[in-house]
Amino acid sequence: MAILLIPISPMLNLFETALDHIAAESIARHSLRYALLQAEPAAMSELVELSVARLAEGWGRVADFSFSCGSCQRGSMAQLTVSIGNASATQTAGIPPK
Repeated sequence: MAILLIPISPMLNLFETALDHIAAESIARHSLRYALLQAEPAAMSELVELSVARLAEGWGRVADFSFSCGSCQRGSMAQLTVSIGNASATQTAGIPPK
């Protein structure tokens, strides 16, 4: 029985890696978009943190992230990087004017 499972093991590792990449991309995209649409620029950091945690839980993953928005004023750029395992995804967007 163990001999039959040997070829499956590398495929499972590949699937887990691919799933980590997909989850990181999805979490980064949706968390940044949610923060841009819902929060005032000064409150974006807290909303990104909450959103990343909730989405990572939904994916069944543990995610680390870094968020920067410079001065966090309207018209500046916001960047979110999400890391899950060896996978990393970065999303960048402008903070819209009023």
